[in-house]
Amino acid sequence: MQTNTILGIGEILCDIFPDHRCPGGSPMNFCFHVNQLGDRGIICSAVGDDDIGRELLAFFTAHGLSTEGIQVSPKYPTGRSIIDVSVPDDPQFEVVRDVAWDYMRLTKPLQTLMGRAAAIYYDTLGQRSAVSREVIHQVLDEMPAKCLRVFDVNFKQKFYTRETVEFSLMKANIVKLSLSEIYGAAELLGYTADKSLDGLAKWLISAYNIQQVCVTRGGDGCFLLERSPGGMGFLRADIPGREITLLDTVGCGDGFTAALVFARLQGWELTRQGEFANWIGSVIASSKGGCAAYSEKVREAIRKMMD
Repeated sequence: MQTNTILGIGEILCDIFPDHRCPGGSPMNFCFHVNQLGDRGIICSAVGDDDIGRELLAFFTAHGLSTEGIQVSPKYPTGRSIIDVSVPDDPQFEVVRDVAWDYMRLTKPLQTLMGRAAAIYYDTLGQRSAVSREVIHQVLDEMPAKCLRVFDVNFKQKFYTRETVEFSLMKANIVKLSLSEIYGAAELLGYTADKSLDGLAKWLISAYNIQQVCVTRGGDGCFLLERSPGGMGFLRADIPGREITLLDTVGCGDGFTAALVFARLQGWELTRQGEFANWIGSVIASSKGGCAAYSEKVREAIRKMMD
């Protein structure tokens, strides 16, 4: 199996739960799961020169994650997200402002990584500050044309604008949204025609020249729509949900996206991509936190899929 370098650019957080804290942030969770699947996920972000930042760097090293894309800010603290999981399938986030990842820079190490990447993941939240937004936009403009660009729409706490969402869509090959987010995107961008899931996905693909739209539906599985070869039609995959014992949904969407990108880079067909991503998302939802290590049973199942 070929090992791909896959970047995740944007926020790094310490997720602070009522009874513990752990690494978080969508690009961080995404890269963690990319690594567990067998590719090389590299986080491109910034932490503060503080205890939480050092904890995160130690976590990355302990779990085999590269720190070459992480900047250390002497001025701003490490990002933090206060999480309320009193409703397990609807966690609430309070993301602290003016932290290190809000002030990322375009450095030579980051430019070197850009040239090696098979895919890059970015989200809405990572672009909330003008400084990091400009860096992410410059990175997307300068990535090699062959690099797969993956945009994860995230409407937490209104840290987005119509302009940011539209730019991000126009740069993307793959767009991942939750069911509520695809309806939110239609409202934000002024789309008023066919509001069926199929119609909304077709609109995004056609309006923004996207290759694939994936909509996660929680316990009801996911829906994928892809422009067919030649661009004359669409391919669909409607994947049902899986029965699990839910612990919390923190990070399961990020792991889902990691699995989707991994599967696509392996050249799997659309339904297989969706089934694999849906399974990995359910594995994470059955665990605590967004960076739970896979069990040996899960690892063995992944190895068999690759044979």
